[in-house]
Amino acid sequence: MEIRYSLAGKLIACAIVDIGANWMNAVYFYYDPAWGKRSLGTLNILHLAEMCQAQGIAYLYLGYYIESVAAMNYKSRFTPHYLYRDGRWQQMTKGKKQQGGAC
Repeated sequence: MEIRYSLAGKLIACAIVDIGANWMNAVYFYYDPAWGKRSLGTLNILHLAEMCQAQGIAYLYLGYYIESVAAMNYKSRFTPHYLYRDGRWQQMTKGKKQQGGAC
């Protein structure tokens, strides 16, 4: 599914998501670079979380998170969440420092 974000009739961002019976996968998100300082990635995640709640969807997968990529760091602020590390899923909560490379 494609979700478009517009302001005053101008397209400023777009999200591509997959939806299953009890999950949503945030596959890709892109935006107009002129709006880059507006935290549109965070806005998208909040919107997707609201959609999941309204539809009774239990799981929201935020897509790849690579800790060393600064543009992805906003994803780590949504807790609790799970990271796949050392061959297993580990729950991350507020205050629990995340260490390591690609997740």
